[in-house]
Amino acid sequence: MNITKVVDECDARRLNEEGVGLSDALVNIIVYAYTEGVNFAYAQKEGVKPETRVTASKNDCIKTTSLSDFSKQDWELLSELVDNNLREMDINPASFAFSIEVDYTEEERES
Repeated sequence: MNITKVVDECDARRLNEEGVGLSDALVNIIVYAYTEGVNFAYAQKEGVKPETRVTASKNDCIKTTSLSDFSKQDWELLSELVDNNLREMDINPASFAFSIEVDYTEEERES
């Protein structure tokens, strides 16, 4: 069952039980719970790294992973980009840290 069907079923059940549909806040809670369940099942099935996440969306499952294993040269380049962007925003940090998260969907594999 995908997230759209889950939300629709929850909406129908609430309408039947209480006479009102789901609020935006309840939809967000359902999406969160669904996402956590998908992440747990995905991690159990695939044995993925803990930082690999699946995000529920109405159309697809979007995966998210963190990138952190960079060469010294790459770190210097990325740090310079971050520093320049902060300074353009009139933020003059004494130091900073950053992380890169990438959202993606996988291409379907042909059998």
